[in-house]
Amino acid sequence: MIKRILVDLSDTLRVRGIVEQATDVARRHQAEVTAIVETGEDGAVSTGKRKAIAAARWAKQLRQQSVIDARETMMAAVDELRSHCSRQGIPFQIVERERDSMAETVDEFQFYDLFICGTNLSFEDTSLESGSEELIRMVEQGVRPVLAVSDEFRPVKRVLATLSGATDSARTLKQFVRLKICPDAMTEIVCFSDDERSQRLMTEATRYCRRHGVEPQCRVLQGPMNQSLLPHAVESEADLIVLGNSDHGRLARWFFGGTVMDIIRESDRSLFLSQ
Repeated sequence: MIKRILVDLSDTLRVRGIVEQATDVARRHQAEVTAIVETGEDGAVSTGKRKAIAAARWAKQLRQQSVIDARETMMAAVDELRSHCSRQGIPFQIVERERDSMAETVDEFQFYDLFICGTNLSFEDTSLESGSEELIRMVEQGVRPVLAVSDEFRPVKRVLATLSGATDSARTLKQFVRLKICPDAMTEIVCFSDDERSQRLMTEATRYCRRHGVEPQCRVLQGPMNQSLLPHAVESEADLIVLGNSDHGRLARWFFGGTVMDIIRESDRSLFLSQ
């Protein structure tokens, strides 16, 4: 059950999709929405990762203009989200911060059911590259589940859920099914091996989904996950991909394998992440 949604609007390239997705989920679940925004020194809404830029004057001017443009985009997104919520009777509030901090976002999420952001999520206080690494680190630190929105809003009509032998893969699928984020969507479960264990997992996953009112389709994809998943997502016109851990190894101390990070980087579909 989703009743409290925390929304990050810092990914200004995807902010319209984030607003549409947040209000769509909130409307379906009669949930309240809280938007996290960063305030500039003058109290106006700001956004973006402020990495040091060369001292050359032209670079400084470019940086200043970029911050101004991002601030305007953020302010417009806040107004749009407020307007959507007002029209649809969705409770809405803003949490303002002086800087864009991962630690503060992790702390804020403690009593929320879902975190919605862009797939290029980034924070000032990390040395990580934006995107997959920061999304994964958020999940690792307890911000889960995450609904990461791609470049444009897609009404979720088809869901593609990955299933592997890793325990976290099944746990992610179960959480997605229980939350009923998009209950009317067609769900397809895919695995990447046709061995006996995979067949058993698919059978059990189907049985679990049916008990929760979801009638899934099942398919075995040929080839490794990082080569076959996204082409199949395009071919099947999936709007949302459910991703759990695809292997038991760790890469750079994160819970997700490198395969999943590659998919997050390259996907043009929205993603449901948990662990």
